[in-house]
Amino acid sequence: MSGAKTDDKQHFDDIYVLPNPCGFKNEIMDKLDYVCDDFTKREFDKAILPFCSERENLVLVDLCCCFGNTTMAVVNNMSSHEIRKNWASEESCEKIDKPRRFACKTIGVDLSGPAVEYGRRTGIFDEGVVGDLNSMTSEFRTKMQEVLGLADVVVCTAALVYLNVSVIDQLLHNYASSSKEEGFMIVNFLNPFNPDKADATKQVLLRHLDFVSSCATRHRKLSEFERKLYPGEEWALLEIWVLKRKPRHLRVMMNAPLNPTRQTKMYYDSHDAMTFYSKIWGGEDLHIGIYEEGSSIREASDRTVEYMMSKLQLDATKKLLDVGAGFGGCARTLAQKTGCHVTCLDLSDSGCARNEMLNRQAGLQDQIKVVQGAFEKMPFEDQEFDIVWSEDSLLHSTDRAQVLTEISRVLRPGGEIIFTDIMQSDSASPEDLKVIYSRIHLTSLGSPRFYQTTCTDVGFEAVEFQALTENVGTHYSAVLKELESRQDELRTVGVTQTFIDRQKDGLRSWIAAHKTGLIVWGLIHAIKPKTAVPYDAVTVTSLPPPVNRVKCVVTGATRTHEADRHDTPVSWVEIGGQPVLVHVLHQ
Repeated sequence: MSGAKTDDKQHFDDIYVLPNPCGFKNEIMDKLDYVCDDFTKREFDKAILPFCSERENLVLVDLCCCFGNTTMAVVNNMSSHEIRKNWASEESCEKIDKPRRFACKTIGVDLSGPAVEYGRRTGIFDEGVVGDLNSMTSEFRTKMQEVLGLADVVVCTAALVYLNVSVIDQLLHNYASSSKEEGFMIVNFLNPFNPDKADATKQVLLRHLDFVSSCATRHRKLSEFERKLYPGEEWALLEIWVLKRKPRHLRVMMNAPLNPTRQTKMYYDSHDAMTFYSKIWGGEDLHIGIYEEGSSIREASDRTVEYMMSKLQLDATKKLLDVGAGFGGCARTLAQKTGCHVTCLDLSDSGCARNEMLNRQAGLQDQIKVVQGAFEKMPFEDQEFDIVWSEDSLLHSTDRAQVLTEISRVLRPGGEIIFTDIMQSDSASPEDLKVIYSRIHLTSLGSPRFYQTTCTDVGFEAVEFQALTENVGTHYSAVLKELESRQDELRTVGVTQTFIDRQKDGLRSWIAAHKTGLIVWGLIHAIKPKTAVPYDAVTVTSLPPPVNRVKCVVTGATRTHEADRHDTPVSWVEIGGQPVLVHVLHQ
């Protein structure tokens, strides 16, 4: 049991509403040869038992605890056979056969009220916490922070597959940043269920905790429902991990807010998002399309790429950087149609991996390079690219001005920037867009005025903005319709209903914001000046001392003052420790 559904795994919903574990014992432990607890206990005994035996006031938390069989194994030293025997009848299951082998306080956490109540009633748990970890109220979130902060040991078996990766990250943050010096966690991953989510979860675990050991073994036999989804498979296999808290100086502070950039990365790395965008949102492109009557999402997305290409002169001599490349659909189109060399930059590890796979399939691995990294600090040399290209990605940055500064840095003189983005209108207020901000974990969007002004501030010229807003409502409506018609298909490949419902709510929010004129979608195209200004074309005025005429060359001067204007270009620079206002007579 636990949080949300995962639709390639049997849920046994009818069992978890029962007042005792007899149904669990009959339908899962007996019929499906459930042996997980023996192997969890073996790894616990090797890595964690010595820590527990010498600890006073130890707190053990069983996360997604079900009826408490894992706690019975590791705390009461019971084998799977002994647990089956203890749970053989409604009478025998009400008294646990073996005492605890070390002193501790046990806390069970689960979505199932009856299961947690059984654990408390029989003394498996000293305390029980009931709630949906994938949809926590503020009160429940505070409780989990308290529980995991107190925990010395956390066990979580056969349950991570149910939890959203972002929730796992938050729970691990609570546990890893505790004031306690030491602590251990034992978790497991189930094969063949949601392998992409398992990989993303492992990355999160290793970000917060230090790895200790692992082993692979059997969990239980697949149910009839599961065997239909995985023909030829008989057993669900188990990968058990033991981890421990990092040294205190390496931990994230308890109350540190989640970084919006990290939230964005986790979202796009998740199995749910990867599957949704690859199957629903046009396949290889993750941007808004330019629609004509009867256009599909994929056709409209392709039209956006074609339109942007028409603004540029691309050939095999050009090096292009695609910022926020996603799965690399437009990069492959650009490489195939123009012969240019493309470097893809994206925050998502999963997106980069899929991009590289599709490039290999297209035979473009030598023409397209994929780099994982942040937009605000690009891992490239100065003046490395002729073109910087981006589609609907800059909105995810918390510092868009810094992104544009970085783009200017990596562009060669005479290079071009071209990007689309979802923006707020120049007249929109933060209050109007609270729902949208919440959805993307930010407190603002860029606006046409912001992008035009900032592009000029960081040194671009001929800044052009073209509104394409009429496509926003059409695009999000098309994606919503596609999602609603294919949600059953998504569930069969492991996308959670919680994610699907949130996506539908989010799409409706974008559509509503567009209808009220709060959202703008458009294209920005600008050029980085080609050459430095020759010394004899510059008048330099030093303030103070009194005005002097000085011959010099000013290179790379940036407009940084409110007096700077494109029609009368000036720049403040520093020469000899003095502020100097430079009037550029020729560009």
